[in-house]
Amino acid sequence: MKPLSHSGVAQHVRTWLLKRGIDIRRISADTEAKAISRLLRDEHVTHFLDVGANQGQFGLFVRSLGFTGPLHSYEPDPTNFAKLSKAAEGDASWHCHNFAVGGAEPSEQILNVASNSGLSSSLLQASSLMASEFQTITFDRGVNVQVMPLPDVFGRLNSASGSVFLKVDVQGYERFVFEGGFSEEVASRVPALLVESSFRPMYDGAWDISEELRFFYDLGYTLAAIFPEVFSASGDCLEADLLLRKS
Repeated sequence: MKPLSHSGVAQHVRTWLLKRGIDIRRISADTEAKAISRLLRDEHVTHFLDVGANQGQFGLFVRSLGFTGPLHSYEPDPTNFAKLSKAAEGDASWHCHNFAVGGAEPSEQILNVASNSGLSSSLLQASSLMASEFQTITFDRGVNVQVMPLPDVFGRLNSASGSVFLKVDVQGYERFVFEGGFSEEVASRVPALLVESSFRPMYDGAWDISEELRFFYDLGYTLAAIFPEVFSASGDCLEADLLLRKS
């Protein structure tokens, strides 16, 4: 079978989703909140892991949904980690960790820090698509950061049991977070996932959405919803968050 181009992949996935009643242009922020709240409730989630926490925006969002259990936020950039820690002040169940997550072994890598408050910072190099679509975003410095494999992260949780909601938004590095250690044993504790995905990868070496969906389908997950996040100048969806649940 002839491989699809990036634009072909995007159209193929849009068509596939539409056949299943999912229109990526018709999903609001309120819909996302309701969908995540439903999974937190239905899957009896006891722990929430926020990988790629930036300054704590998503952690505050999770708290606004009424989740009061242990919340673990992972942010490798020291500048953003300081702001994350500030956001978590006064919340004894919100734990902040100053390292990245991914790979098969602990390592030290260079984080390419983006000029947009670190929202586009990545352990990968930005692609030519990023450079052409978002010319105001620059990567002017690199920071040495510690990177911890996902199984080690789970091993550090205070509880060896319980249901985990895992959110991963690491600017193209998702492939290495999951391929590095999202085993069936780890997946057995994760009934719900929220993962960033690309229709057209903006980082070299990143998954595209078809590869990402195939990985999770093989582990027994199904797509619960898709939330568009980043659009090109022409209006095409470049990135979206995938909400997945264990079958």
